[in-house]
Amino acid sequence: MTLNNKKVRLDYIDICKALSIYLVVLGHSPLCNNSIKQFIYAFHMPVFFVTYGFVCATRMAKQNEPFSLSFVFKKFKRLMVPYYIWAFTYTVFTKNLTWKTALLILWGSQTGLKMAGSLTSLWFLPCMFMSTCIFQILVCISSKYKNRIASLLLVLSTAILSLVLPKFEYGYFCGTDAALMGTLFSLIGLYAAPVFKTIRKKNNYIKLIIAIVCIVLCTLLNHYNLQYIPINNADMPSGNYGLVYIYIMAAIMGNVSIIVISMLLENMDNLWVRNNIIKMGQNTLIVLVLHKPLVTWLSNEVAVVGFGNMLSCLVVSLVVCCFASFFSEPIKHYIPWSVGNL
Repeated sequence: MTLNNKKVRLDYIDICKALSIYLVVLGHSPLCNNSIKQFIYAFHMPVFFVTYGFVCATRMAKQNEPFSLSFVFKKFKRLMVPYYIWAFTYTVFTKNLTWKTALLILWGSQTGLKMAGSLTSLWFLPCMFMSTCIFQILVCISSKYKNRIASLLLVLSTAILSLVLPKFEYGYFCGTDAALMGTLFSLIGLYAAPVFKTIRKKNNYIKLIIAIVCIVLCTLLNHYNLQYIPINNADMPSGNYGLVYIYIMAAIMGNVSIIVISMLLENMDNLWVRNNIIKMGQNTLIVLVLHKPLVTWLSNEVAVVGFGNMLSCLVVSLVVCCFASFFSEPIKHYIPWSVGNL
């Protein structure tokens, strides 16, 4: 474990976040193979919610943070301030800033971002903000009554409520519908924390077997579910899940596989590579806000010179991640408010 800002960080969780943001970048590349993209979208966004729940479980073992205005304000500074800064910045660059587009950005849905001509991948930040608030309320309720059946009902209620909400032209405020589904995954991460801790103690061969089995199951479940999804792939912000119980199972399998792979990478001998992966995992917000224009531009440039294949896509995505991670320290030093460091 590493010590950062007086908080103990789990290295394999940072590695997991680094792998996940790499998959986000990979999935946004125009060069990405369609089958690979469909696989990535089966689980890559739920990983961030699951790891949040897992980290909360670790912190709650010491002290449970109550839901309060100070909690909301802290999460607002960390997630919403960067969202508004970058969303308005991209809209200004596209010369689409008007009173209407400003209101759409303030609304905080992916649909609103698209209509405003801003960066649509920023939907995750308000969604995560809303999800953390809902999650904290549910955890406080659950810890008060300490009833496993009640906890299970809370988990199921978030998914059900996410599905029954009717479609809205501008999307829901801060992507509330997707946030409810995200909360489900955060609760899964919270309650599955002891399982992950047990897996971490296993030898590497067992971890490798678990990872392979989960990847196979995720692939099979997602392949079956694709026939029920009206668009090309599963998609959280638009609520396109296909058969939701299949989507959740596929996402869980994908999450387990990437977390276990992160446990394996945690013990790699090359410390330079390991530490840089961890650094990327600690700066996923910066990668998120910078990557999409970069990976689109670089992918198109590579394709023009005749390297428009999946291998090029893997390399381009890695270059973009490394570029964003490299500039994380200057950004945090000179414009800390743009990444929630106020």
